[in-house]
Amino acid sequence: MEQLLKLLSLAFVSSLKFAASPFAALGYDLNYIQTVLTTTTGGILGVLFFFYGSKYIAQWITTYKNQMFFLFGINRRSEEDELLPERKKVFTWQNKLIVITVRRFGLVGIALLTPTLLSIPVGTLIAARYFHNPRRVVGYLCASVVLWSLILSSAVVIF
Repeated sequence: MEQLLKLLSLAFVSSLKFAASPFAALGYDLNYIQTVLTTTTGGILGVLFFFYGSKYIAQWITTYKNQMFFLFGINRRSEEDELLPERKKVFTWQNKLIVITVRRFGLVGIALLTPTLLSIPVGTLIAARYFHNPRRVVGYLCASVVLWSLILSSAVVIF
């Protein structure tokens, strides 16, 4: 039972912050095969959850943000302001970096960066937002998870 809880917690960690999961497996005294299988399974489940749930997550974020603005009176528009044109969207450096990365490296670049640098939730939401072929996007993201699982698990076991 304790081993099952270790594997489930490692799968959960790998679905959220994949790069930390092989090091967590080292702390759980798992062997190489267990580490690779658990981190891969958790990463793929995270990709599937965040890809197919991205529409609902975006709706929840929008609703929550609007509720917070309403509760604290931030950015509320009065009735007179409704006659004015909408304000231009402000592009932050994060938005610009995402757009540059998507344009320069495409889906392959996003998929390769997702498990390690971007984290699975962020990278999957970006991929779901900018690329519209679900089979291709999920396939690339899952292949990247398998690749990084092998690389990171091997590095942890060797060193």
